[in-house]
Amino acid sequence: MNSSICRIGRAAADAASPRLLILLLGYLEKLSMTCLRIRAKWLVAVALVYVGLAAVSAPHAQAADFLWNGTAGTAELWSSSSNWLPIGIPSTDDDAIFGSISGALHDIVMPTPRTINLLTMVDGRYEFRRATGSGTPWDLNILRAFPSLPTGLSLAPVANNEIELTLRDGELSVEDLWTIGDGEGSSATVVATDMALSAGILWLARGDDSEVLLRVTDGTFSVGSEVEIGAGGTLEILGDAVATMADDAGESFQVRGDLLVSGELTTRNIQFFDQASVTIAQDGLIDADTFLLAGGTLAVAGSGGGQARLDANDVLGATQTMTVGNLGVIQANASLRVHTLNLQLGGRVQVPASGLDIRDAFNWTGGTLALVNGFRVDDDALNENPLGANVTVASGRTLEVGGLLEVGTENQGALTITSGTATSGSARIGTSGLPTGPATVTMSGSSGSWTVAGNLTVGGVPNLQTATIAISGGADLNVGDAFVAPPGLRADVTVSGAGSTITSTNSIYLGGNAATAGGQGTLALTSGGSLAIGNSSGDVLKVWEGYAVTMNQASISTRDLWVRGTMAPAVGATVPGGIAVQGFTLIDGGSVTLSALSSNFTANDNVTITNGGSLNAYIIGGADTDVTINGGGSTWTTASAVASVLGSTTTGLGRVRSLTLNTGGTANLRGGVSYAATASDGLTMAGGTLNAPTFNAGNIGVTGRGTINANYSSTGAIIPNGPLTIGNSSSTTGFGTTGQIIAFTNPLTLNDADAADIGSATSIGLGTTPGSLTAVNGINLAAGKTLSGFGTVHTNNNAASRLQNLGAINGNSTTDRISLPGYITGNGSFTNVEFTGTLAPSGALPSIPTGLVSGSNYKFTNTSQLLMDIGGASPGFGYDVIFSTGEFIADGTFTVNLISGFNPTLGQSFDLLDFTTLTGTFDTLNLPTLTPGLVWNASQLYTQGRLSIATGFLEADFEEDGDVDGADLTRWRNNYATGTTHMQGDANADGAVNGADFLIWQRQFGLTTSLPATMAIPEPATLAWFSIAFGAIGISRRNRRPY
Repeated sequence: MNSSICRIGRAAADAASPRLLILLLGYLEKLSMTCLRIRAKWLVAVALVYVGLAAVSAPHAQAADFLWNGTAGTAELWSSSSNWLPIGIPSTDDDAIFGSISGALHDIVMPTPRTINLLTMVDGRYEFRRATGSGTPWDLNILRAFPSLPTGLSLAPVANNEIELTLRDGELSVEDLWTIGDGEGSSATVVATDMALSAGILWLARGDDSEVLLRVTDGTFSVGSEVEIGAGGTLEILGDAVATMADDAGESFQVRGDLLVSGELTTRNIQFFDQASVTIAQDGLIDADTFLLAGGTLAVAGSGGGQARLDANDVLGATQTMTVGNLGVIQANASLRVHTLNLQLGGRVQVPASGLDIRDAFNWTGGTLALVNGFRVDDDALNENPLGANVTVASGRTLEVGGLLEVGTENQGALTITSGTATSGSARIGTSGLPTGPATVTMSGSSGSWTVAGNLTVGGVPNLQTATIAISGGADLNVGDAFVAPPGLRADVTVSGAGSTITSTNSIYLGGNAATAGGQGTLALTSGGSLAIGNSSGDVLKVWEGYAVTMNQASISTRDLWVRGTMAPAVGATVPGGIAVQGFTLIDGGSVTLSALSSNFTANDNVTITNGGSLNAYIIGGADTDVTINGGGSTWTTASAVASVLGSTTTGLGRVRSLTLNTGGTANLRGGVSYAATASDGLTMAGGTLNAPTFNAGNIGVTGRGTINANYSSTGAIIPNGPLTIGNSSSTTGFGTTGQIIAFTNPLTLNDADAADIGSATSIGLGTTPGSLTAVNGINLAAGKTLSGFGTVHTNNNAASRLQNLGAINGNSTTDRISLPGYITGNGSFTNVEFTGTLAPSGALPSIPTGLVSGSNYKFTNTSQLLMDIGGASPGFGYDVIFSTGEFIADGTFTVNLISGFNPTLGQSFDLLDFTTLTGTFDTLNLPTLTPGLVWNASQLYTQGRLSIATGFLEADFEEDGDVDGADLTRWRNNYATGTTHMQGDANADGAVNGADFLIWQRQFGLTTSLPATMAIPEPATLAWFSIAFGAIGISRRNRRPY
């Protein structure tokens, strides 16, 4: 039987062409030692194959067939004719056949370049390489010049053959079909390294039970129209290898075996069947328009990351499973439908959200799910969301949404990020429609983050849907622009815990959009939570009316701040936290409150408070911080622990460059106010109010209009440009300045609990227009200081609120005088002054009660009170003196008081008034009571300015009618023991009416009062009449007396 089998093989060989005969003889030679052990069916099959090949090749008998005859173990040159049978070298129309009997490796040095017709390798071990030391890759082109032959390169075409082929450093091109492992039970391993491979068609392991490995490493491999990997085939694209198929709509890439890609594979269509196993390993990429997954598994994994890229739709079979492991990538640019998707740590699946269809299970243990054109999280029946209404992005997971990420926009939905990562092009939480459930986003964990590249909109219809964001545990929400509670909607946001943040690269609008209010809700920042907004011009945190921001140990930083709503400490918060603004701050009818010393408002640019807005916080500012307060109810208030410094050029707590108080604006700086040491200005009073315990205006002073309620001190000038009030009427140090006051025609009010100390030079009025200075509790004008101009200096007309003049008060002229309606004291000078109140000269010290006042052109009016004291005989020290040049105009009431227990004696005179000329008279002359028997002589008052003491009534003339008679006795008797005055019967002026007084009456009974020869001494009424009679207008004064 065995001999017959061998004869069958020889008969087949006899029928074959010379090329096939050589091939068959080689096989028969190999079989010569084993023919008895081979089953007959295999030898018959071999013979039949060769007979078939002979029939096919018969028309091409003219082409030469060359059988490799090189010696294994040495370098075998392709281009050596001795290595071929027949002797020669295959050329363009020739076929090359390799069939090794021994198992030794044939080391074949390839030519450059070389073209042949066909290459058939039956079995054996071969390595094709370039010559040692050559820098030129070898080049073999298999032309297949005779189209009727189907195969250009055939490896292991015969049953049970084994081929090992290594290709290195060259170029192998097969212009048509390349088959590996067509033979039943054949085994082939082809390893191509740094090769440029090409084929029109590639078939791997089409033979039953064949096992084929084609490994392409670090080179290129291009296939024209078809790749088929049989069940026993494995194609590996490794390293930097790049495999491509022609971009042809009819191309086909079918996998029933194994496909391993760590390089790059590009094809229009790829199909997986049966038990196919596709692995995209480290750095691998499959780029295809269409994946046909009819079964098997697709694993994308590798420490360096693999990728599957789909440019069109894919079709899945009923049991398909897709696994994406560490750094693996599946990219479906149209759709991805899968029964089971396993996405593991480090993996990535990228697909349009509308094209993601997970039929069975999504096992997301890590990795990235990238949905490139939007994604909606809710339980709307029409939403093809494979993840459901509750999506959780846990640690190790990343959700990427290339377009709009929606949560609860059609129905209830919840997105939970627990230490995972989410990104989206834009986002919307909640809806302005009619949802049936809440829309919530919950973020937690220090590695939890969500980045929204564009706009984030949050809000639901009040009482219909709650739209909320809760961030805690260090999670971070990053957005472009955020619209929280747009008009008509409500949204509530909570940021809690250290490291928990909302960061906007542009702007955040709370309770409205960029231009319109109408939303409502609360942003609560607690326990270290923070909010950070933009850093470019125009980036703003805008808080509309109806929206509230609460803080408890939190922080806010923003480029610009615009507030119409409220920003305040949370209920029970003792340290709300800080707000830092890089650009401008506009509090437009809203309020910002930071109640603690450690909770400050940092402003690196201008702060404007207007339309009833309020800032209740210390400001950390500096050289670029200008604070402006406009309109009624607009306020800036600080606590009392830190003083405010104006005109600052350095940054610090309480320091600003300037403060402007416009009409209605108020600053309550409870820690006090001062100017910086290097300041030249810093306060603009434009109709507003400054309230502070103290204001040290230094050498700058104040210019403007409005009200400063503070204990004011300054060495600088005060220059009103409108009505200005300065000082504290409740403090005895309410006002004091050593600088100038230049009031012009602008009313100036100085407040102090007692007299206000004014400085070196004070002026009121401008030209012929009067000014006004008011200090209701008095003024101290110290020695060497002046008050001048034209107008009125208002003080209260009582001794407690006096104007004490120890300097000089000078009116402009006798027509443009300074008018003094108050109570005036001191020993200074008065020139061109009109007294409409009280003038009471006094000494410079309380120990000197009398004084000499000087000046010129005194004018008294019918409301005037001239009070002069006599406490001794010395002018100026013992009694008051007015020394006036020019015109002295008398009017009103002149009152003389005796002080210090002084009782004038007969013959004394007191030159109270010293003037050049005098006009007018006093309406009333009030003189004190003298010792009985003495009377005031006012006959020289209007000529010499003198009052003297003359003889008066007899001691017993109780009726004071010029004689002592019985009527006087009757008056004594009627008041005996009860009277106390002279007219009641007290003759000896001891304050009692008794017998001693009667004895005096007895001695003087019948006497009358006698007068000097020139004139009689009149009764007081008569003396007063004499004074009036002799006080003719314009009487020339005697020569002045020196004092």
